Amino acid sequence: AGLFSAVNTSFISLTMPALSPDPSEETNHLLRLILLRADNSSLTSNDLSPSFAAAGGAIGVNGLLYASLCCSLLAAAGAMIAKEWLQSFERSGQAGPVEHQARLRQRKFNGVKEWHMEAIILFLPNLLLIAVGLFFAATITYLFLVNQLVSGIVIAFALLGSAFVVGTVVAGTMYPTCPYQTSISTALRRLIKVTRPAQLFAGRCISMIRNWIRALQGLAKANTTTVLQRELGETADAVLTVDALYWVLVNTSDTNDQQVILESICNLDLESCNTFAESDERFSHLLNATHLSLKAFCNNATKDTKITAELHCAALCYIISDPQFLNRQSEISDRLEDMKDLK
Repeated sequence: AGLFSAVNTSFISLTMPALSPDPSEETNHLLRLILLRADNSSLTSNDLSPSFAAAGGAIGVNGLLYASLCCSLLAAAGAMIAKEWLQSFERSGQAGPVEHQARLRQRKFNGVKEWHMEAIILFLPNLLLIAVGLFFAATITYLFLVNQLVSGIVIAFALLGSAFVVGTVVAGTMYPTCPYQTSISTALRRLIKVTRPAQLFAGRCISMIRNWIRALQGLAKANTTTVLQRELGETADAVLTVDALYWVLVNTSDTNDQQVILESICNLDLESCNTFAESDERFSHLLNATHLSLKAFCNNATKDTKITAELHCAALCYIISDPQFLNRQSEISDRLEDMKDLK
């Protein structure tokens, strides 16, 4: 972004003089008047040079270049700010008991999702792409006024680059397994799946604005320490513990990590167990994981698959024993019927 801003600035220095009158032209015009009026005749308003007015093409070119420069500088500044956000996320909360660190990290991770930090960071490369597009538009317009042949060459390369970008975005949107995944392709894929994308986007924007307003109001009413303590206390420890365990269980593929998480689920207190039981998503994932672990043990009976299957069954039985599942016995029975062949 910094290198691109330097290149953009050099082009601006080339086109900027077209927005103001040329002093040498003014001087030459005055010298002509002096030579023509050497007989001491008076000057009229028609003899004076007309008021300067910049050409429309020059205004458009400079407007595009300045817009491109602003986008590139915003992308660079946003990248530096995002780096500070990530450093703050990594370095804070690394002292104290392991349970406290895990809950604090889960609390911060929930804040990352609530405040849409990932979407903001992923937008920064798109801002740089917008800057490049504006720069090409300005360059083509400027060269078209100077030499149409040179402008045609630049147009050809610009179209080639645009076709490549559009092609990769379309491929990433249509095929989730395509390696050319970007934030634009992900957003377009989500937009296609959502029946009412405009309402969803408006709701997210309103939610973000409300969160920012609450944060600003909190900063105005209390000092930074008080605000931090209040935000850290909004989520119960049981919820943070269950969220952290579930996140690791879903995202890890290491058998040892899975076994540790399942042992932790079997040792949850009553409040945390109730929290785990309240979520249909968590229970469905645990049920499916138990089914898959039993299949893996039947297909390959090793010590690791046996321990993993036993821990999955133990965790599932512990969660099922919660009173929250009294009204879901039919669903559990149906799923257990599917597992009978795995005995």
